[in-house]
This record gives sequence, C-alpha cells and structure tokens, in this order.
Amino acid sequence: MLMRHVGKLLEKSLHCKCVLQRWGDWQVYGKCRCPGLSFQQARSTVRYKMAENNNGLDPAFHTKAWTICYDYLGPPWKEVPEKEFIVETLPGGLSNYLYVCTLPEKYAVKGVPRKVLLRIYGEILSDVPTVIQDSVIYSILSEKKLAPQLRGIFDGGRLEEFKESRTLTTADLPNPTLSAIIGRKMARLHKLEMPLCKEPKWLSDHLKSYLSNVLNNVSFKEESKAKQLKQLLAYDLDAELQFILRLIEDTHSPVVFCHNDLQEGNILVDEQNSVTPSDERVTVIDYEYSAYNYRGFDFANHFCEWAMDYNHPKWPYFTIDPAAWPSRKQQLHFLDAYLSESGETSADRDAILREVERFALVSHFWWSLWAIAQAYVSHINFGFLEYALGRFDWYFQMKKNLTCNRKHAGL
Repeated sequence: MLMRHVGKLLEKSLHCKCVLQRWGDWQVYGKCRCPGLSFQQARSTVRYKMAENNNGLDPAFHTKAWTICYDYLGPPWKEVPEKEFIVETLPGGLSNYLYVCTLPEKYAVKGVPRKVLLRIYGEILSDVPTVIQDSVIYSILSEKKLAPQLRGIFDGGRLEEFKESRTLTTADLPNPTLSAIIGRKMARLHKLEMPLCKEPKWLSDHLKSYLSNVLNNVSFKEESKAKQLKQLLAYDLDAELQFILRLIEDTHSPVVFCHNDLQEGNILVDEQNSVTPSDERVTVIDYEYSAYNYRGFDFANHFCEWAMDYNHPKWPYFTIDPAAWPSRKQQLHFLDAYLSESGETSADRDAILREVERFALVSHFWWSLWAIAQAYVSHINFGFLEYALGRFDWYFQMKKNLTCNRKHAGL
C-alpha cells in the first residue's frame, strides 16, 4: 500500500503540470509544487465553503469522507449509508485539516474502529517530497507502535487510529510526571534509525527556503496584514539567518532523528479511570516535521512550547508568556529522564543547557518564518502574523541575553 502510494506521488511529481484537488469544503487550484517551481507558482488559492448540515461541513466533503472510509476501512463501514455517516471537524491543527469520522452506535464493530481520524494535508505540507517522507515516517512509527495505527494513505491525506484521549495543554507541561515521560519519549525517538538522509539538512534548507519565499513572494492586499508584514520585513532577516547558521555551526549538538514539533498539542494522554499518567498512556503524534536534526533543536523547541498557549478563545488564538520558560531545575528534571532512557547518564548537563539556550533562538527564528509562510497560504483560522511577531520579539530578547554573555556565545 505504502509503495503504491509513493509511486503515484512520484509519478505525479515527474509528469503533472497542474494539480487539482477537490474536497467539498475546501478546493485547491494551483500549480504542482515540484522542485524548481517558485513559491508564487506553487501557491494555491483555497476557497472555503460552509453548509448548514453535516456539522457545518459542505455536503461534497461529507461524500468524499464517506467514500474514503468506505474504500479503506471495509465492513461495517461499507454498510453505512452516507446519510448516517458522521464526520466532524477536530479543532487544533495548525498545519493540517483534521476530522473525526464515526460509525453510528447501531452498527456493531469487531476488529475495526468505530472512529478514525481523517487528516487532510495543509497547504504548507502538500509538496510531493514532504508527503512522501511523511508517509514513510508515519508508516514505520505506526508499525513500531510509536504513533497511532495507520488505517489508510490516499492522495491528499491519510486515515489514522483515533485515540480516546486528550491532548496536553500548556499547563500540563510543568507536571513533573508528564515532563519525565515526555523526556523518555523523546529519547526513544532520538535512538531510532530511519531510512532518511542522516545529514542535518532539513533545518538549514527550510530556513533558507522560507526566508527566500518571505522576502521574494509573500504579499498581502489586506491593509492590516500588509502592515504586519512590513514590520516583520523591517528586521534584517538576511543578517539574522547568517547569525543563526553560524550559531548552529558553532554549537556542538548530536544529530538524531527529531520530532521537531513536540508541543503539547502533539502529545496525547489517556486518562480513562483517572489513572496516573504512565509511559503507556502517553502517545506522541503528528510527525510531519520529523527529520534528522540537531538534538538541541528538539530540546529547546519543546521548552519554548511551555510558554505557548494555543487554546486562547479569542483572536489571535494564542498567547506567549516568556516567563513560563522552564527553570534550570525543570529543564534538568526533563533532561535527567531523557539521559537515563538514552543511557547517557554521565553527560555534561551544563553543556546541554547551553545547547538548549542556543537552539531556542533557532526555534524562534524557524517558527517565525514558518508562520509568515502559513499566513500567506493557509486558511486555518489563526493569527499567524501575530505569532511571527511574538516569536521574533522573544527571539531578540533571548539573543540579547545570549550575545551579552560572550563566554557562552562563542561568536
């Protein structure tokens, strides 16, 4: 199944001149995103439609979701008339569009799920190489039971096991039990051998690509967004990128298989029967940014997320609180769990903390550029430009603290 899907994607990347995807509640028209096409050519125009029935989703999307489940899941999903099929939007995704598909209770299930997660790739992740790599990574992790079970792969998305659990919140991250579990989960990921490029090109390649797109292709007609973009472009982003690349080069950090987005929304905890969280009840999800990368990026990126709350009910639907950055004691608690699991108990903790301090800047810079690109292509309801401004504010604050300490800056 996986290789057939990968083959189709490769064929499309080699031969197509345009891509047309039609999903009832979102329609994408645009050039294919093959290597060599500009960001402007690759940009899709997304039209979002809402209907009064089917939980607010357009009927054509309801039909498409039903057809996918019918084709990939077998009985009793094949026995459900479309009018009884249930599909609902799952909020919270910032890169993909997520839905929960459900069988009505009157249908008995045995050996098949009553609910599945339907993932439709977002605009920023829909280029062919990214889809192929994500499909390979997810298939392997699913087989290793390090990710929810894979139920089907199709052009434009996939079906996954839906876990009856909740995502963590920002308030959960300082919990010592959960923090230690996350540290051990990260260590297990870092020990994996994956069939991917082992050179840490993912980070620098994306930084350069995002910056080039931002400087050369991104624009907004809406006055408020144009003003925010002008504010962001007022930073000397070329010079900041060179600083970041030099910082990475001058920082010792092992290259491992990284998640690269281990934030609270990508961690599930099963709290059935009010049992205390354990390793078995915590699941890491959403590996679309996974690649070989510097260990320090995963550490620092996770710690940055302690300050990010994506559950804010009002625009821009997030808050940033730099004061929530974990203390030295909290960082060491996480790192002790990580190092114990990875068998590196004699590692120099202070050296790792310096690694974290430096890669926190890299995380801020990466997600700031990502957010500007998302603001241009995505129709997810989120304040991406506000997010970029917030991350850059914290970036410059942390950079000042780092560069003032020449002994640790090493630049």
